[in-house]
Amino acid sequence: MELKSTISIFIFCLMANFVFGQAKIVNPEPAKVIRNTFTAPAPLPQARSIAMDTLFPTIVEDENEACSQNLFNFLNSGGWGLVGGMNNFGDVEKAQLFNYEDGDNNYKVTEAFVFVGVAEVVGDGEVVAKIYEVADEGGPAGLVGTSEPVKVSELAIDDELALPTQFIFATPAEVTTNGFFVSLDVSQLYTAQDTVGVLMTDTDCGVEGEAWELFSDGVTWLSIADEGSWDIGSNFFMAAIVETDEVSATKELVVGNQRISLHDAFPNPTNGQLTISYDLEESAAIQIEIYNLTGQVIRQINKNTLPAGQYQEQIGTNNLATGTYFYGIRTDSGRLMQKFSVGK
Repeated sequence: MELKSTISIFIFCLMANFVFGQAKIVNPEPAKVIRNTFTAPAPLPQARSIAMDTLFPTIVEDENEACSQNLFNFLNSGGWGLVGGMNNFGDVEKAQLFNYEDGDNNYKVTEAFVFVGVAEVVGDGEVVAKIYEVADEGGPAGLVGTSEPVKVSELAIDDELALPTQFIFATPAEVTTNGFFVSLDVSQLYTAQDTVGVLMTDTDCGVEGEAWELFSDGVTWLSIADEGSWDIGSNFFMAAIVETDEVSATKELVVGNQRISLHDAFPNPTNGQLTISYDLEESAAIQIEIYNLTGQVIRQINKNTLPAGQYQEQIGTNNLATGTYFYGIRTDSGRLMQKFSVGK
């Protein structure tokens, strides 16, 4: 998969006379522009019939929205901090909405990925990701999950690459609404005096009402497009992995008369060789792919066109570091994916 994006750091001017409840007014003319080239993953095309999906914000999943390929950090030049993170207004959480059309059934969020553009360590405090259900008025409500903590020094950040930091929910967050929010909680960093900022789409490149922030009182949620907040149309760049309750040993992709079944790989976890099994009801051109957690294809096996039948593929994993990966079967019609892990 080709991954590309451009990140730019814009320093915004804020009115110094901000009072709680008044708008955080942003000057649209940046005082300074510093441009660096970064890469960030595009959403994976996946079949919604599988039990695991990787979700991105709506603006990113829309292939026609070219503006979402550009990522930014918006710095607060009227005071300390960033629009997408810590600042002198005391914002404690930044949340992004994820729509999930399979939300009619209960599902679980098992992992979240947050793309951080700024991480300055002083006291090396901890941040956590949180999962909220969606309130009737559209904002976050009803905390249903909190991730394992990650120290600021452990956040994935690079001068040239926009990298995701993984947040694992040891107890998966169970969601019952047609969508959910992933929020990055930076509240503990004010004491530690660290600075963290989440990458964002441009000020006019986002879906209004999908990016929210929690004010310093710990109660007031407001859309960043609201006049009482930053009054900008950005979205936060995050991703999430969800699993439905309909988990079975076999996943199927059905397109027209073509049915492809993907079985659980074994052994899982593996420490040397992984066996992938799949069935074809009709002839199909098959590619077997291995992905890392960012969705990058790290290995590809082209099987060309195979007749209907049952197949197995042995894949060596000795050169893979300990951790979590995905394996997938891809055809011209779609893709089936499953998770596996490599142990020591």
